[in-house]
Amino acid sequence: MVGTVRERLKFLFSKSAYFFECSNYLRSSTPFPEILIDMSCYHSEELVQGSLHLLNRLFSAETSLFHSALQTQLLLTDKSKEVFSKIEDMLPNLRRLLSLDLRDDGRSEVIHILQTFTEMCQLPLQESEPHTQNQKILYNFGVLSDILDYVLEPANILQGEATPGPDADDSSRPTAVNETVYVKCFLFLKVFARRNPEVQRRLYDSMNDLLDIGVDVPYVAMVLTEVFTGGPEICLRVKEEQVERVFHLISEGGGGSPDLLHTLQSMVKVEDLDLPIKRNQAFVIQYFSKTRDKFCDHLLGEGKQDRRWQLLTEAPDEDSNLQLLLSLTDLLASCAEGENLFIESVCQTIYKVEELLMILSHPRLSPERKNPFARFLIWVYLNTEGDKYQSGASSLSNNSDMWQYLEHLSTLLENIGIALRAVPDSERQWVREGMSVRARTTSNVKRTSSQRAVRTMSRSVEYVTSSGGELKPGVLPYFVDGVLPLLRYFYANLYTPPKSAEGEQGKQLKITQRLFTNLLALCDVLMVYFTSEAQVRLYRSTVVTLVKFPTAAMRTADVENMLKNFDRNTREGKCACCPARERYIQEYEHEIRLNEEFDGFVAYFQQAYEGPNTARAQTGSKYDTPYSEGDECLPLGPAFQEHVGLFVRQSRAGGGVGLPMVLTGGGDREEVELLRPETARLFKQLEISFQKLKDLDVGDRQKQDELDIKNLRILRAIVYNEIMNIDTELREEDPASYRRRCIHKVQPIQNKLQSFGNAVSRVVPLLSHPNEEIVREVLAFLKVMLYSGNRNVQRGFEHLLETREERLFTTMKGLLQHARCHLH
Repeated sequence: MVGTVRERLKFLFSKSAYFFECSNYLRSSTPFPEILIDMSCYHSEELVQGSLHLLNRLFSAETSLFHSALQTQLLLTDKSKEVFSKIEDMLPNLRRLLSLDLRDDGRSEVIHILQTFTEMCQLPLQESEPHTQNQKILYNFGVLSDILDYVLEPANILQGEATPGPDADDSSRPTAVNETVYVKCFLFLKVFARRNPEVQRRLYDSMNDLLDIGVDVPYVAMVLTEVFTGGPEICLRVKEEQVERVFHLISEGGGGSPDLLHTLQSMVKVEDLDLPIKRNQAFVIQYFSKTRDKFCDHLLGEGKQDRRWQLLTEAPDEDSNLQLLLSLTDLLASCAEGENLFIESVCQTIYKVEELLMILSHPRLSPERKNPFARFLIWVYLNTEGDKYQSGASSLSNNSDMWQYLEHLSTLLENIGIALRAVPDSERQWVREGMSVRARTTSNVKRTSSQRAVRTMSRSVEYVTSSGGELKPGVLPYFVDGVLPLLRYFYANLYTPPKSAEGEQGKQLKITQRLFTNLLALCDVLMVYFTSEAQVRLYRSTVVTLVKFPTAAMRTADVENMLKNFDRNTREGKCACCPARERYIQEYEHEIRLNEEFDGFVAYFQQAYEGPNTARAQTGSKYDTPYSEGDECLPLGPAFQEHVGLFVRQSRAGGGVGLPMVLTGGGDREEVELLRPETARLFKQLEISFQKLKDLDVGDRQKQDELDIKNLRILRAIVYNEIMNIDTELREEDPASYRRRCIHKVQPIQNKLQSFGNAVSRVVPLLSHPNEEIVREVLAFLKVMLYSGNRNVQRGFEHLLETREERLFTTMKGLLQHARCHLH
């Protein structure tokens, strides 16, 4: 199978060669690769970069084919074909206009195209749901690079006085030449990144650049919030310096502070999975403590309770200080999730229990303003790692203000049920929108059009609807994020059933019974509106917690039957559903399945081409040791080994293509013959690339990173292939013999690489590269260079100490801290 697949690929490439009969050049003695290597030896940096880039393309043709095939979409539906045609017609015009100095006509055309692309990325009538198929089509057209190149272009930024925009009161900050176009670009990027891992990764890689432009900070923050929303992968990549940079921007002031705080909140917790990221929580609290005096001392400083109360009760919703207070309180509550004693102690110095209860029990405060404080009470006082007696939380079970608040909640639950039952079928999708994680994590400053008012009935319902019968903004997020977990943790951690049903204890018992009855009555209606399994679990666990306390309102058997019916409907998919998403799946079902099958075929075809993952199959070694494993994997397949072989003297004894010459001695005279002197140009290319990093646009930087990664892997494979020529079982059976073989076979290769101008010191600067994959490759190369305890290479590190080079040590410190957090 492997031979058949490789012959088929060889035939395909012979029909579509890049340079004349390029496939013949690759497999014969025709010296085209040699010409490219010779060109890399010139002094011109452009020639070095260009020749090695071209060489990489020659030996990456098969890999590029498989990557392109996996990105390929097979379009079956008429709508997909129509979207493809629209993008094909609009994109050339967009690219032309973005490269010009936009005038009124051009500006209007760009805005129209961006608006069209934005609408393509979301489902009709359900803007929080992404249109995955259209997102893929847009991504394959390369739209992301075009938009990023435009917004990151310094020529499009004006310094000094700004035109009116989202931050019109902050006229000293930079602004975009075409403010409206910039805003449309960011709004497009936001919906483009929604549940789109590939786009999220690309935007995260450009995060530092986006923060540095200093333009339309609220919109940049919304894009970054979308990048961190959905899964833990991107959140786990967050670096300490990125958190520091965000707090620096917040400290500088401007209208984007609440939105940047919201971005930080998306970093510290994966809402979709209800998963706090302890490492990121620690970063946020660390820099909050350092910078709080600069941006929030007027709100959270000592003796500022009256100021907070005035804002909550009197300030309009658009007040910047009010939004800063709410966003910051919400962020601190998210940081406290996960029972971290240090974070809890920091937060407890900001709000006392008495102030929180005063805010929550106030009848005229809107749910939007109460929700952050309810969450703060939950995660800082009710469900904590610290001593509840010391924090004052233990007294809540007998606190009259607390029971007044719980009585208010019992009425709220009853009224929520009344309002939700009255919602017309045509309005239910907008209620679900309010219940979704995305709506609950939307910035308080920028409300999307999907979060419109929902009219439930002609009359008002206390605490839940306005005088016109419309659901109050934030009431459903308050119910999901504030009320349910508060009831659960209060009754699970603090409440003790009274021994007597008289007096104050009897009143508490009646409130508890009413809470349980009203909460359980919501069982049937909530199944229609819950949008995630986490919400279902939270509701059920809250009911189960309250059912432990005696109630005369319902029999235990009735409760069990209702919960069984709730669980059955959950399993059957009658809750956590979205009609728009269901219609999308039905409409694109065959297209999605066809593309999944095609991707599976490509993956199997690639696996057959690469061959078995053993040293014998990949390098011609005598041993079947696994070749590429874990985080330090190397490319599989003959093309990579041929690429490596260009820089290695071929063995006179035969063996696999690209194998270094096996030595029996190891003296200096023989070491000269191990590697071709042109190998040193790989190090030169890496140095040039790093120096020009800031001058590249997004598309060129991506190509350059690919070349850097490939060259680092080639350098590593030169040493690693020789390690694979030694029987790994000797390490356990005969360590002395294994050590001798390493000295004779591996160390000469290491020494030759090290002789190219101290290889170690030449790659260490790359540890500060913004691309994490390049950093990992540098560390993997350093590791293989030190394999078997090579003293010559170890002495190369002494140069780092002499020059006070700190990058290696700071990088290692960060990686160790990251690993430590994953152990918890």
